[in-house]
Amino acid sequence: MEVSQFKAKIHKNDCVQIKTLKKKEEASWVRLKDFTAEIVVEAEERVGIYAETINTIVRLNLQMKKSKGNLKGEQHAEFVFEIHFASLEYLKELLERLEKIKGIKKTYVRNWTQ
Repeated sequence: MEVSQFKAKIHKNDCVQIKTLKKKEEASWVRLKDFTAEIVVEAEERVGIYAETINTIVRLNLQMKKSKGNLKGEQHAEFVFEIHFASLEYLKELLERLEKIKGIKKTYVRNWTQ
């Protein structure tokens, strides 16, 4: 793993670039189970998009702990959801489904706790 002030790049052990790195750290992947994540959705403002987003979460039978929506100017909105996930696969599925909703521009995880 290559580390700079605010970034980390993961390289395979057999990567040719690994020999040229100045600072190296060992890294490993962790399988998250039973965690809560704050999901941020950036979208175009339109009637019903907030409800459609919530319905997508409900259809996956996920436990939503908090939800809020804010307008960002006249044409843009931001939704923030705090959701409990049983596994990382549920998070991945949710993000994929949210990005298919008409008007959603970006989805990402801002925070998570186990």
